[in-house]
Amino acid sequence: MVPVCSPAYLEAHDVSSEAGFAQCRHLHLSTRANAWREWYTAQGWDYTVVASRGPRYELHTMVVAAAVAGLGMGLVPRLLIGTELETGQLVVPVERSLAVTQGYYFAYPERIRPSDALGAFERWMLSVAR
Repeated sequence: MVPVCSPAYLEAHDVSSEAGFAQCRHLHLSTRANAWREWYTAQGWDYTVVASRGPRYELHTMVVAAAVAGLGMGLVPRLLIGTELETGQLVVPVERSLAVTQGYYFAYPERIRPSDALGAFERWMLSVAR
């Protein structure tokens, strides 16, 4: 997971230091309530100055949309923002990522013979996840 924001948000906020970064509005994902705390800890930074302030969203896509709109700094998996990075809608202001300890699983019942379409989807998912 990497911190992201709009270019305009980055221009308006000094994120070159821990203190400057902590002054940003942090966009939180409600299902990953500790993500920012884990990110700050991984950087060796003090999370208590942030104290989990900032809006909470239910979906990664909502965090991405809020970041694109210039509402703050999001923390999202890089694989979800390829298009936004390529088009310049989002930037990664600090190249410090957070290794995700939670995973996603692709599963289907053993009794079902996978169709060609399911096999193609599985291969695609694995290629994107790497």
